[in-house]
Amino acid sequence: AIKVTIRAGRPDFCGVVIETQTRGVVLDNLGINGARYATALAWNEEAWVAEAKRREPALFIFEYGGNEASDGVITPDRYGEDARKLIDRAKRAQPEASCVVIAPSDRADAESKIPPIVAALQAAAADRGCMFWNTYEVMGGRGSLRRWRDEDKAAPDGIHLRPKGYDELVALLLADLMRDFGKTR
Repeated sequence: AIKVTIRAGRPDFCGVVIETQTRGVVLDNLGINGARYATALAWNEEAWVAEAKRREPALFIFEYGGNEASDGVITPDRYGEDARKLIDRAKRAQPEASCVVIAPSDRADAESKIPPIVAALQAAAADRGCMFWNTYEVMGGRGSLRRWRDEDKAAPDGIHLRPKGYDELVALLLADLMRDFGKTR
């Protein structure tokens, strides 16, 4: 058991690693509010690759795209290229690792901007041999965020989900991942 006592402020808990000699599941999360593919590409590439090699991941999961819909000028080709670059970086670190590109969810404030981003990310995933999981489609496509908000699965801001919505999506993603787990390519 681990007990964390917060004495002041609002600290961020970024994770913990507890490993044994027996291999298991270790989840490293690089979630950053407002992040885009370009955010990760701005990090020191040599340091990122070296750290990823050290961790020996079996799977990389990339989930960006929703924040890109807030950008002034939508350039899906650029987002697709950024996705390819980040996937390539991961493959340099661990060539045998699998990868999944997860599409952004619908956004009530950017309904027309999400589909081109989804298409660009789907093409990038296909180009790099990654599984593509279409959150946008799973949610129900254009306007789904509004429906999810009515069902209390999305936040009033029309962008983020509520725990109920995230729980639903992660259960569907896990089911899709596990359906093909262990199958050879």
